[in-house]
Amino acid sequence: VGGNLFIQYNPVVNFYLKTEFEYDNFKNYETTQNTSSKQGVPFLFLGAGYSTPVSRTAIFNAGLKVDVLNNEHSPFPDYNPFFSAGNSVGIVILFFKQMQSRKHKLS
Repeated sequence: VGGNLFIQYNPVVNFYLKTEFEYDNFKNYETTQNTSSKQGVPFLFLGAGYSTPVSRTAIFNAGLKVDVLNNEHSPFPDYNPFFSAGNSVGIVILFFKQMQSRKHKLS
């Protein structure tokens, strides 16, 4: 269980830069005592990659990210980039597209 908040910027078409804060709860198992506990782990990812629209409100992203916080309970090795791919869907994308459309109509 957890959540994230990110900012993605496209400096040129089909290329993005991304900053993402994420906080997740992981279940840690202690085998010596046969117990488990939940551990909250924060992440701060920096990344870059390829981005392409798949519909009016959805974008497909594929790129590399690295966790720069390196929390002691993080499952990611220190500063090793990893591949990430997925879709971004939402009303924020639609909002920015509408704003761009209005800007072009006014020009």
